Amino acid sequence: MRLRLGIGQRLTIWWALLFAVGLTIYSLLAAAWVEHAHKRALSMSLLSEAREAVTVVDATRGRFTRALALQAIAGYSVVPYVDRRPGGALGTPPSAQALARAAQLPVGRTSYLRGNPAYLVGVAGAGTVRVAVFADDEALEDEEERVRAAMLASGLPMLLFAVLTGWLLARGALAPIARITATASEVARSGRLSARLHLDGDDELGRLARTFDGMLERLEASFERERAFIGEVSHELRQPLAALGAEAELTLLRKRDPREYARALETIHERAERLSRTIDDLLLLARADAGAAGRTMRGEVNEAVSEACAEVQRRGPGIAVELHLREEPLEVAVATSLLTRMVANLLTNARRAARQIVRVDVAERGGCAVVSVEDDGPGVPLAEREAIFRRFYRRSEDGTGLGLPIAAAVARAGGGSIAVEERGGGGARFVIVLPIVA
Repeated sequence: MRLRLGIGQRLTIWWALLFAVGLTIYSLLAAAWVEHAHKRALSMSLLSEAREAVTVVDATRGRFTRALALQAIAGYSVVPYVDRRPGGALGTPPSAQALARAAQLPVGRTSYLRGNPAYLVGVAGAGTVRVAVFADDEALEDEEERVRAAMLASGLPMLLFAVLTGWLLARGALAPIARITATASEVARSGRLSARLHLDGDDELGRLARTFDGMLERLEASFERERAFIGEVSHELRQPLAALGAEAELTLLRKRDPREYARALETIHERAERLSRTIDDLLLLARADAGAAGRTMRGEVNEAVSEACAEVQRRGPGIAVELHLREEPLEVAVATSLLTRMVANLLTNARRAARQIVRVDVAERGGCAVVSVEDDGPGVPLAEREAIFRRFYRRSEDGTGLGLPIAAAVARAGGGSIAVEERGGGGARFVIVLPIVA
């Protein structure tokens, strides 16, 4: 069975391996440096002793003329040595025991020693005589062994400490991810979208946590809108459906003459058409909320506004619309049919509220197409200027309460906005702003 390790465990193992490799390299370099430093210090000390020895040697007889005051070198046995053999290398360095014996030699005696390898420094004397000072290198090897043992003894605790700190650091660094996982699991299990992480910090994990919270917030808002929308739709459709059923039931209660049946069928037909328009509006609103309006073909503003004015005036008598178009075409990221529907909804409301004036202006401002629809009616109170763009909000019994929400949704889908303001001289002015596309 394949062992599956978590991210924290893998990070800890990698950290421990890297630390072990680094510690090994450091130990090797440190041991080499200690050995080099010891040998250099010993060489300098022995060289100084050899230079002192050559000044008191009898070159003719190969003997020291007086005793040498050898300086103490900690941990080493040191003895001067005279070699009269011409040329070649010095004789084999003496052993530690031989050095100890030679150190007791009286003045004027020369000893040619043989034995184990030793550390030596030599200098040339007068004539064919050479003087050397020997030191046993076993002490040097013992010192290096102690250094290696000390590094090994300290390296293992350091490695264990590195593993522990690596595990703690990995656990702390991955704690936000664990919280995100736990929160996501809780949301998936319970369906409760109100959970939040609320993690501080501006690092990558902090930004991830804030993005996760933002996603949950948007999902929660979307589901709330969906629930509210379903409730509103069921309420709005229940009434016309009930009216249709009641009208049909009332008509069938008794026999009627053809004219009564015709009137009943006309009433049913009118209510069915209104119900059909409501359903069409709901579907259009759903498409606009989903951003479908921004993914359709481009639309030309002047064409859409002209068609909207003609459509509204064909519906029946009413106040004439004063239209002011822009000579140059203005293309936006909304289909012409949706633009027409949006402006027609505004014109329908304006004609219903106006006393004498309904005016439409098309202009360009700051790289945007601006369409304003104004009337000289009572206007929109400040307290209602946001509410009128909510679904099914009505200021009167006429209409479905979907015209302005559709206009707002289409404007948002096209990257623009819609707002209502007070018209100079009284009335309301609705302003649509849509970015122009090249």
